Amino acid sequence: LPYRQDVLEWLRAEREAGRRIVLASAAEYRNAKAIADHLRLFDDIIATQGQRNLKGSDKLCELRKRFGGQFDYEGNEASDMVIWAHCRYAIVVHAPRAILNAARSSATVVRNFERTPIGWKVLARALRVHQWSKNLLVLVPAIAAHHRIDWEIALHWVVLFVCFSLCASAVYIFNDLADLDSDRVHAIKRERPLANGDLGIPIALALVGALLTSSFFLAHFVIPAAVWALTLYFTATCLYSLQLKKVVLVDAFLLSGLYVLRLVAGHSVGGIAYSPWLLSFSAFMFLSLAFCKRVSELATLKRCSRTEAPGRGYRVSDMSMVSMLGISSGYGSVILFTLYTESRHVQALYREPGFLLMFVPLLLIWITRLWLLADRGEMNEDPVLFATRDPVSYVILALGVVLLLFAYAGWVRLPMFVDASALP
Repeated sequence: LPYRQDVLEWLRAEREAGRRIVLASAAEYRNAKAIADHLRLFDDIIATQGQRNLKGSDKLCELRKRFGGQFDYEGNEASDMVIWAHCRYAIVVHAPRAILNAARSSATVVRNFERTPIGWKVLARALRVHQWSKNLLVLVPAIAAHHRIDWEIALHWVVLFVCFSLCASAVYIFNDLADLDSDRVHAIKRERPLANGDLGIPIALALVGALLTSSFFLAHFVIPAAVWALTLYFTATCLYSLQLKKVVLVDAFLLSGLYVLRLVAGHSVGGIAYSPWLLSFSAFMFLSLAFCKRVSELATLKRCSRTEAPGRGYRVSDMSMVSMLGISSGYGSVILFTLYTESRHVQALYREPGFLLMFVPLLLIWITRLWLLADRGEMNEDPVLFATRDPVSYVILALGVVLLLFAYAGWVRLPMFVDASALP
């Protein structure tokens, strides 16, 4: 169940001031007791036992029998109106405007905890709109291959980006539903809309269905070649959410594979020949970022004096090993890029490929800095999102783009490196 922290904090303050707090619910007694045991806030429980449903007037009878008219009542729905009319003071929580107005007309409302509207900001946080930037990877194959793009192909890539984004948002909500228990005790994730109660579970389930339907409907009628990729992506991410995220190492390899899948889909929709260089480089790079995310999470747990990640298979003691795996994967991707600069593919695509070699130290600086920040606990648990907000990453990206332009255009000629084995 979602709990409003502001309401709980107010109740605790009232109890510390000497007031008696009673949980009066129409729910079955065993459910009410489970809530009371969980919150450790209530002095007594009044709930449904047997055939009599303690709701509305029946609840009022029980309250008046125990307390007379000397009690304040906190509620949120129409059935509470009869109780508010006979209590001393009324407290309204998360109620629609009509109920709030009716309560004010029949009782003395001393406190109103307003209903949180499900606005665009709440929906954007639930859909993780900021994560959509990851789906721009579907465009990378066209850029890397210098593919000539016509309007029809461009439209297909845009639709592919939209389909992956909608499908990803559905999966994020599904994942939040599966992770409710662990998210509510997490220092950062407890603020997610589902975990803090801003978004109700029925609405979340409806959003999952609407997003998935829209994604697959659009793909089926515009880019049928991408349906298989979306199906594989959705299946893999659901397995990740339900079970595989708890399996050490498997979770990181799967996350890396999902990034590579976006590249494969971009190749498929654009009719571009698959590049083993691009796919291999991406696999190593995103594996490094997946491990970096885990180390960042473990660093947060370490600061909170926790030993294990809730809902995950990692322990804080695993930090050094996971760091070693991630750093070596990142450096491995740089080695692959270095070898790529000397391949025949580069010679065919770039007039002055030597400038690509200058990109290597930029990659090394970026990866090393990322891992240093993760180890210090100065990264907000997602290196990809961190990079989208990090000024240093933007400077490195800008320098990289300049080098790529010089390599492609050949505006400046670099000194030639001669292979000694080719000399007489």
